[in-house]
Amino acid sequence: MLVVTIQALDVDTLVALVSCFVWKEKGGQAPTTHGARLPENMQAPLLQLQDAARRVGRVYQDCGLPVDVEEYVESFRPELMEVTRPQQQHSSAP
Repeated sequence: MLVVTIQALDVDTLVALVSCFVWKEKGGQAPTTHGARLPENMQAPLLQLQDAARRVGRVYQDCGLPVDVEEYVESFRPELMEVTRPQQQHSSAP
């Protein structure tokens, strides 16, 4: 479950994961990671977030709410994960 994942994360990775909740695309242009993959320690939390979102989307459907499950999953955008991590590391320096 996502709660177990969140409890096991270090602060920097947690901040990066939370960025998936807050970034919403405006103007049709997503920030780019220049083709870079997320670091390995961020991939597992993202996959678990997407799995939890998929389950929530299915519950929405079961309740009769019109939702495209995969579109809902894709609404949690990982583009800022890599950007927020160095910022968090920089701001926590002495």
